[in-house]
Amino acid sequence: MAFIGLRIPDPLDNALERMMKDRGMSKSEIIRDAIERFIVDYYAADDFDNWKPIAWNLFGIDSHKLNYALSRAETPDEFFSYVDRWTKFDLKIIPSHDKVIVRMGKGGIAVQAEVNRKNTKDDAIRMLIETLEQKYNASIVDEI
Repeated sequence: MAFIGLRIPDPLDNALERMMKDRGMSKSEIIRDAIERFIVDYYAADDFDNWKPIAWNLFGIDSHKLNYALSRAETPDEFFSYVDRWTKFDLKIIPSHDKVIVRMGKGGIAVQAEVNRKNTKDDAIRMLIETLEQKYNASIVDEI
């Protein structure tokens, strides 16, 4: 087994500390998990899309769970219902006739994203995940 050492900035170290407390894992386990999910799954995936690693990181799920939710869900609402089962934070689908609205509360930060229901299932899911991630990251930066 190889040993990899790296230097990280203080904000990333602080984020790892918070993640350790939230997940009950060591820094090494978190980094190993990230490498497995983002590098191994990236090179092993035949249908790789840029938004999938965002979803893995944002929701703390692996590619198998993500692909399961994508294949089983007929609507974006159902997809997020599956994902909600595996996350350790608040993920809500807000009922609406013309929009798909998802609210995420994670680490004391709450963000919301919405898309038109006329979008295809995959496009709606991708746009919601990308918007949630952008808003969540912007909220974290504002706190630092």
